[in-house]
Amino acid sequence: MTGLLSGLLMFSRASGAWGVTCNSGSSTNYTGSDCGTMSGSEAFTAVQCSGNCYTESMKQGITPNGVCDVIFVTAGCVQNGSKDCATLQATYNAMDPSAGNYGFACEECSSDSCNPTTPLSTTISATASDAQPLSMAVIPSFCLFHLARAFNL
Repeated sequence: MTGLLSGLLMFSRASGAWGVTCNSGSSTNYTGSDCGTMSGSEAFTAVQCSGNCYTESMKQGITPNGVCDVIFVTAGCVQNGSKDCATLQATYNAMDPSAGNYGFACEECSSDSCNPTTPLSTTISATASDAQPLSMAVIPSFCLFHLARAFNL
């Protein structure tokens, strides 16, 4: 009987009944000629998801001591209508360009640990002239959290 139960468990996992394992968390990366004493942070863990995984990244120009960009990365389980690339792209498009945000990218995938924890390539190569319409009211909470940490607020 134990062999039968083990076989059924292995079959259900192989058939995707348990979903996928996704990287989940966030990071902040500072780049530029003068970011002062600001240092990046990273906190990711593996989580079980019932559907797909996603990674989004966005670059924001900040100038505390000169020229500095910050790239925010978040990753996790897709949640349709709130944490999926279509919704995240719409949120980004609704933001105010004067906030300095540019270089948004998002990817979804469906296999174990398929979502990267590093900035997506189109975000890394983005320049301020790539800015899209962006609104302080809808900047994802991770942006505000990391900016507050960066400026010790």
